[in-house]
Amino acid sequence: MREIVHMQAGQCGNQIGSKFWEVISDEHGIDPTGTYHGDSDLQLERINVYYNEAAGGKYVPRAVLVDLEPGTMDSVRSGAFGQLFRPDNFVFGQSGAGNNWAKGHYTEGAELVDSVLDVVRKEAETCDCLQGFQLTHSLGGGTGSGMGTLLISKVREEYPDRIMMTFSVVPSPKVSDTVVEPYNATLSIHQLVENTDETFCIDNEALYDICFRTLKLTTPTYGDLNHLVSATMSGVTTCFRFPGAAKSHTVKVPGHLGIYYGYLSQVNYISASSSTAVVQALAIFSQFDVLVFSDGLPTDSPNLNNTQAIVQQIVKQGKEVYGYIDLGVTTTNKSVAQFCSDVDTWGNIGVTGIFCDDAGQDYQTTRDRQMMTFNYT
Repeated sequence: MREIVHMQAGQCGNQIGSKFWEVISDEHGIDPTGTYHGDSDLQLERINVYYNEAAGGKYVPRAVLVDLEPGTMDSVRSGAFGQLFRPDNFVFGQSGAGNNWAKGHYTEGAELVDSVLDVVRKEAETCDCLQGFQLTHSLGGGTGSGMGTLLISKVREEYPDRIMMTFSVVPSPKVSDTVVEPYNATLSIHQLVENTDETFCIDNEALYDICFRTLKLTTPTYGDLNHLVSATMSGVTTCFRFPGAAKSHTVKVPGHLGIYYGYLSQVNYISASSSTAVVQALAIFSQFDVLVFSDGLPTDSPNLNNTQAIVQQIVKQGKEVYGYIDLGVTTTNKSVAQFCSDVDTWGNIGVTGIFCDDAGQDYQTTRDRQMMTFNYT
């Protein structure tokens, strides 16, 4: 069975992750004690992708729960499915990150990451055929962004041939409560570009819009937002958890939905005089399914240039910068430059196809629609 090791970091990541486990446990017929009470063999056919089967027929999530303060872990344990998780897989500190990416990445997070890796390694070693890892976290906080990206880089070093997939909550200035969220998000995006294969961006502002406009909620709670995110995660992972889906492996998802794999190196250029190079080029480009890519593009894309402008402005003014520099952050300019470069590159890819939404309205891809990211409307 192609197993996936799930990780969740920070307060946001743990709340979303816990809700995700509630949703998929219900889909697979697993109750809060880990006992199967389903009514279909399909529920158990691929259950080992996310669950370990323990003694007595119990099913335990293959999950690693991480935070730099104990409060979040206590909240998860006291939840409806808190007893479902393995107690040894709770790894937490005592100080917290204080919404500072540098604390999560260089100081408090760096001190705890070895303990987390021990748990991740233990879960990976029990897998028959490990296909990859997935992480739920926020890009605006300190632990989810700083320690989350540190954990990603460490796991990537140890398992370079496994898929790394993240569900990343992107902050929005309209619903932000922390002035340093743009810093944390930009530093995290740089790490995600370098070390992940698949990143599903979840826009906080879009979640609120859904609650207001679609669900007609006057005062949406974090529980409402987490429910939307967990439903999205359930839909994304359905092809891994149930038989019959075409994209039943995490490796196939980028090939179906993405056409940008970074700049091609010189060895991948096609030489007309070399048949070998042509064969290699065909091998490179054959993984992209153009038709599926067309169907998979979102019709509405959020404009992340706003984050770019905010970061450039506050860096220029020096706001809150020293809290990062004093803890070892020396790549702020590099991260901002990488982010700006990615925005420009996505805008110049040259996709000119016409895409339709459910109502049949046509959308033309233009330079103004630069970001290929998930938007929930």
